Amino acid sequence: SDYGISFHSDTCSTLQAFNHFPHHHDKEAYSDATPPSPSESHSITAFSDACWGGQVGNSVPDGTPLELFKFRSLSGFVICRSGGPIAWKSIRQEQTAQSSCEAEIMATNKCVKELLHFKLRASDIDMPDANCITKIYDNNKACVKWASSVTNKGTKHINLRENKVRETHADATVLVQHIPGQINSSDIFTKEMKDGAHYRRLQDSMMVSKSNFIRF
Repeated sequence: SDYGISFHSDTCSTLQAFNHFPHHHDKEAYSDATPPSPSESHSITAFSDACWGGQVGNSVPDGTPLELFKFRSLSGFVICRSGGPIAWKSIRQEQTAQSSCEAEIMATNKCVKELLHFKLRASDIDMPDANCITKIYDNNKACVKWASSVTNKGTKHINLRENKVRETHADATVLVQHIPGQINSSDIFTKEMKDGAHYRRLQDSMMVSKSNFIRF
């Protein structure tokens, strides 16, 4: 009851309301990338992620029959603006991914479709960043390369409907960029086995305490 959603009318120094990134000196988090810059906190920003394969099988005894759909990957994304999330989703993928790259591509496709819907609504109310390129952060480098039209034989089997990601990337509607998994906010939407630590992480990354909100 002491936590809630907050948004900011001015650019924040960080995505402090919902995306508490580790400090810049955190070597574990920033070994291969840096967090989004402060200038990106006020514009529309999206995070996409997927787990490869279901996690339910890890929590049941061997030999327990499971429905086939439970072995499919989970897609997750969150779209932020003005310091807080405005859209998010966790959904089971419609078919089994053949690789972690394919699972991430399916998740990014879900994110792109929701993002395009939001940008159309944002354009109707003259939001300044509605017609600008929107960054989507993903922690799978193969997916990021695929989005920018760098492809290979291993990904040629992916359905054409996921090609929407590459089309929007090519026409500068979105820009898919890499981000370390430790600071990918959408990672929390891909976890099926939710323990106490998971919920504490959810609270810390998605909500702000009343005491902190009053200080803003």
